[in-house]
Formats: sequence, C-alpha cells, structure tokens
Amino acid sequence: VAFDGSDKNGMPHQTVNLSAKAITRSHRAQTNIAEVGTLQLEFRQLSSITNDPSYAQKTEHVFELLHPLHKNGLYPIDITKKFQSSDTDTNLESYKLSGKITFGAMGDSFYEYMLKMWLQSNKTETKYRDMYDE
Repeated sequence: VAFDGSDKNGMPHQTVNLSAKAITRSHRAQTNIAEVGTLQLEFRQLSSITNDPSYAQKTEHVFELLHPLHKNGLYPIDITKKFQSSDTDTNLESYKLSGKITFGAMGDSFYEYMLKMWLQSNKTETKYRDMYDE
C-alpha cells in the first residue's frame, strides 16, 4: 500500500493504515531519508522468497532517486516534494534534499542500509558500496 500510487520514480507514502489498507494523508510535505531508506533488505528478501522482483524494485528505486541528490557524498536528512500540484507528480526533479546532515537520528539507518544491501548481494551490487564510500 505504501507504494500504491507511486510510479517507478516515486517515493513511498509516509503513513499507511494497515488495517484499512489505505494511505493516510499526512499534513507534512516532507519525509526523511531514514523513513524511505530502511525497507530495502526486507523487501529484497521478500522478492527472493516469492520470486516476485516487484517488492525489491520499488524499495531499491528510492536509492536510485536519492543518489544524485547528495552533497559531497552526504545526504541532508529532509526530503521535500518540490511540486505539490499533484499526488502523481513523482518524477526525479520533484524532490529535493534539505536540512542538516547527521549520522544520528533520522539519518544513520540510511547509511547502514547502503552497506547492508551491498553485503546482502554478496558484494556484487557495487553501487550501494559506492554510495556508502562517497
């Protein structure tokens, strides 16, 4: 449900009501890198177990979307949708990173997942290690 309405270039929705299987509209137009960057390992494993690559593709694409937005290899923690005209406007240019750069709350898990994804791939998916090393 978190990825419903998001196309290949979209971020997952911030809040989901699991019992209603519905997106909960948030008053915030902003999320952070830890919120969108911490489901990859689980969804990759789910794809492996079910032989359905769609789970991994949706979550891995978050890293592809964020990679060009870094500043000197570091990522400010806040992700803001630039254009609020439409919930379906999810192209790459629609997002910007802002705020502080931190390895503490709201940022640390994003960096950890880069390294863990590289390890999970038996060190074959070097883009995640490269992102971590940048």
